[in-house]
Amino acid sequence: MMDRFVYEEAEQQPIAICICKQELYEGDQTYQVEDYIICDDSDCFKKLCIEKFGAMYGLLDKEGNVT
Repeated sequence: MMDRFVYEEAEQQPIAICICKQELYEGDQTYQVEDYIICDDSDCFKKLCIEKFGAMYGLLDKEGNVT
């Protein structure tokens, strides 16, 4: 027997925004570094590390330096 009520699914609201501007929802795979939430895309993770923390990304030379 069906009840008299009509149920509507509420539209899911984004919980956070990645640095790439992608909206993130409950259940999404993400990274958290300090106060930053980053989507599960390695390019966004690299971008955060380079832009916010001054990380270097490149090739390791024989002296152990990133170039």
